[in-house]
Amino acid sequence: SVPAGEYVKLILGKGGIDDTEVILDAGRKEALEASQNALIDDPEQRRQELIAAGQDSVRVEAKMFVDEWPADLTSNLDEMDKFNAAFVLALRAALATIMR
Repeated sequence: SVPAGEYVKLILGKGGIDDTEVILDAGRKEALEASQNALIDDPEQRRQELIAAGQDSVRVEAKMFVDEWPADLTSNLDEMDKFNAAFVLALRAALATIMR
């Protein structure tokens, strides 16, 4: 019999039900509970936490290397602005997870 709320490994041997072993697995229980209680990664929430703590400003130099650059991004200001805004959001989200 297994105590309620415990995690176990059930090992079935080749000898059938008589060759069965039940082992309490506290490590597996701790790992599962830790993953269930982990904070949800929310870049916007992290940004608000940084603003509240006065740590919301980071200066970085970011460079992107591409094989081919779309013509719209060299001649159309609206498209360049959209692209730049998307790049900034992606970079900000990536840095938010690193800077915890």
